[in-house]
Amino acid sequence: MFVMVACRLAVYFGSMIWPIPNENLVPISPLNGQGYFDFLFYLDSLEQYRTESLGDILEKFITFYQRPFEAQFGHIIAGPIFPAIIGLFNYHPENTLPLSVAFLVLDCLWAGLWIKWAANRKYPTIALIGFAVAPNPIWFMLVLSPDLIFAFLVGVFYLSYFRKSQTRKSTLIWIMTLITVLMTRPNGYSILIFVLLDIFWSNYRSGGYKIWRLAFLTVLSLLFAVYLYPYFITEMRKTAVDHIFFGLRASEYAEGIFPMLPGWIDFVLSWLTLIVVKILNFVGLRPSYGATQEALVFIRAISGVVLLPGLIWGIIRAGTRHRMFLLIFFLPIFLGPSQDRYNLPVFPLLFFFGIAFYQYYWNKLINRDN
Repeated sequence: MFVMVACRLAVYFGSMIWPIPNENLVPISPLNGQGYFDFLFYLDSLEQYRTESLGDILEKFITFYQRPFEAQFGHIIAGPIFPAIIGLFNYHPENTLPLSVAFLVLDCLWAGLWIKWAANRKYPTIALIGFAVAPNPIWFMLVLSPDLIFAFLVGVFYLSYFRKSQTRKSTLIWIMTLITVLMTRPNGYSILIFVLLDIFWSNYRSGGYKIWRLAFLTVLSLLFAVYLYPYFITEMRKTAVDHIFFGLRASEYAEGIFPMLPGWIDFVLSWLTLIVVKILNFVGLRPSYGATQEALVFIRAISGVVLLPGLIWGIIRAGTRHRMFLLIFFLPIFLGPSQDRYNLPVFPLLFFFGIAFYQYYWNKLINRDN
């Protein structure tokens, strides 16, 4: 815990003196205003919540559903959690520190929860230290966005939902956290779908159905489906964008990148390659999207060396519920650009699954030598 807190404090205060450039070479520091494009959307959403009535906001959704493909609003309004936090801390370019300090505390709490979880499962100290100093979560301490809030909420949900036995308190925690997750980021809907399928499957296996729980989750699914459908349409349109992976566009992979091979082999290998590069993108093993210094690209990629085998281990060896959780979370991200910033909510699971992967094969190697 000491290493985790000390590392974050060092980066936090160090970036005040030496701001860290992002991929667009914008200096990131607790003293600087947020310059990424989506932040303007959250500020605009905050203004809508402040100045418009609930009826006015509902009218925008009604208009969309009357002409869903003719009048495409795109992202009508952000979920209320992050805009509310911006307003609560009165964030603006001349008042950056209150919200920035809150993110520092939140990042420490998030990392502390997972370190305690891993320590209880007897992960080696070196693994805990590795997680404590992993650069990717620390970066989102400096970039004020819904990503860290969403990751913290997913962590609380996971730790309360995946308990060996449920109590009234843990059930209430994961239900309330699930609702908050849905109001933070749209891909929280993946968590809701997982819960609905998981409870349905567990009830089917046990032969007894808790109707009230299934009914509640079904109603919740329908309500948030209506709320998130405009966002879904916009994101699906984004999948048509010809994203670049390792210097090649997605369309180039689809058309075939091995022309020297027979057509069907070229087709299969090219699509398999596209799948692989999207997975590498997701775990952070990728070149810079912009002009990031090579040293920073290397530091960011270090975590990917653990996350990649962790993803493989989680899908193959982690048990049915974890496989379903990871696959449902991963699939909608994989359909798009599969950016590594989306792995933060499951970063701890992938990291410690990766440690389990290395432990398993290291032990096999040692036993073989003996």
